[in-house]
Amino acid sequence: MRILLAVIVNAALLAVLLPWLRRQWQWAGSGGWRVVLVASLALRVGVGVARYWHPKADAAFMSFVGRIVTAQLWQNPAGAWSTLTRAVTVLPKGRASYEFVYQNTSNTWILMKILGVLNLATLSSDWLNALYLSLFAFIGCWQLVRQLADIFPTTPAAAGAVAFLLWPSVWFW
Repeated sequence: MRILLAVIVNAALLAVLLPWLRRQWQWAGSGGWRVVLVASLALRVGVGVARYWHPKADAAFMSFVGRIVTAQLWQNPAGAWSTLTRAVTVLPKGRASYEFVYQNTSNTWILMKILGVLNLATLSSDWLNALYLSLFAFIGCWQLVRQLADIFPTTPAAAGAVAFLLWPSVWFW
């Protein structure tokens, strides 16, 4: 059942991502935008996967709690909506020495819930989670750069591309 769900979710994600990527490729034309698209996508995904091949510190902790969320989703699929939307969530401690208590507005908790759901597609693989999170982050940055180019046509297009796609610190966040 888990593998079947993973195949279905991955197929759905690819059904959305591949047409989006094709539209961006066509929009970029044959000029510099296409180079920026390919280079920035490769950098974002490459750095993201390399950094999270073996997650450390915060990333490892978030992956750990994401797996607890995934286990709860598998144990009680009918309660999934409640797990993902309630105002205060208390998770069992697992290997930790304390229980985890999160409020719904915590950014950390939101990312852990995303990881919990993403684990259904990746079968809890950290590097596949990193791949998807890197892709999602790239899509957001790319859309921002495109909007900046449209809203401020007199500004050099490279300004937004360098600031939001090619600047090294952007690859790590």
